[in-house]
Amino acid sequence: MRVMPTAPVHFYLNTSWGFSILIVPVRENQKGKIMARFTANSGSISLAAGQVSTIAGQIRSDVAQMMSQLGALEGEWQGAASAAFSSATTQWRGAQAQVESALDSISQALTAASTTYEDAEARATSLFAG
Repeated sequence: MRVMPTAPVHFYLNTSWGFSILIVPVRENQKGKIMARFTANSGSISLAAGQVSTIAGQIRSDVAQMMSQLGALEGEWQGAASAAFSSATTQWRGAQAQVESALDSISQALTAASTTYEDAEARATSLFAG
């Protein structure tokens, strides 16, 4: 087996969650096929998915409350400043929707990754169960 000259890659989502994926140097097997070796803690990944989802929900709630307050404020004045304020809040809301969508995607990807790792481990274990 020959070790390819690639350095390990570390990916940390958030150290307070204790989540990491370690990808070690790529190797070639005896048939010349490239193999990668990695470790993953599916429980930590699943926990991170739940935490991202919870945080996304908190953000949605806070944004809804803020937008309600801003909506009430919009009715308090008229003119060019009011129109500019309305335009700015509309633009900000569009950006916020993208953030919410990204958080949903991250949570879904983490959930899928956790399930994939759990399934792979269960399958590998069953191969030796006799």
